[in-house]
Amino acid sequence: MLYIVGIFFIYIFINFIAFTPVRHTSSTKYNLSGSFKEFKLKHPNEEQINVLYFKSSIPAKATVLFLHGARQSADAWAAYVPAFTERGLNVVIPDYRGYGKSYGNPSEINWYEDGQLTYSWLKTRMHEDSIIIYGAGLGTAVASYLATLNPARFVILENPIYGLRNWIRSHYPALLLPYELKYDFNVYEYLPNSISPTYILQSNRSRECTPEEAIQLQQLLTDPNNMIPIDQEQNVDIFETTDYTKFLDQLAKVL
Repeated sequence: MLYIVGIFFIYIFINFIAFTPVRHTSSTKYNLSGSFKEFKLKHPNEEQINVLYFKSSIPAKATVLFLHGARQSADAWAAYVPAFTERGLNVVIPDYRGYGKSYGNPSEINWYEDGQLTYSWLKTRMHEDSIIIYGAGLGTAVASYLATLNPARFVILENPIYGLRNWIRSHYPALLLPYELKYDFNVYEYLPNSISPTYILQSNRSRECTPEEAIQLQQLLTDPNNMIPIDQEQNVDIFETTDYTKFLDQLAKVL
């Protein structure tokens, strides 16, 4: 009986567990530092996603496709932008359907389609060797999925999850999970098939995966040395840490 109740609970509430978006009206004005453009991209079914585009004030070396995590919306994740634009990297942040000003409903397939739609738009404007795919949190599943299909310059996974099932077990250990979930978000399935150089930025404060799962993900990298540990103090954003800025400095030098 408890198993049946657990299955019913997960089926009904999986979207609330996996996705915690902030939604905005189309008239909302974003108050963000730096200049940016805002535009829509349309899917074949006419559903649209909202995209924020930040240009570096110095000659751009590449463009970062920033695939944000499950919480908030693109305007909140724009806090990362200066770390990139100061190093000559443009940044494009799409909001998945159901997030920000992107209407519709979030789902795993929609996340993958929204990421691919944005990547496809980018590659009509630049060579793929100038695109860096960056995923954060749950967005690492989208980034690692895209990395199996698109030859980007680099792929960066910040605090990746191992898979949604593992994440739920870690955060909600009392829940009884069915054999199959509605969503997978299995980074571990995509990572070995990446066709681009891939890095993992792993913070000591991350709760997206366990230390054991992080080691397993590291072993799936083509080069295990591409696991970059990030020493992050409490109440300090990851992009403000010494290890993170050092990594971006080194990245910018090879572009």
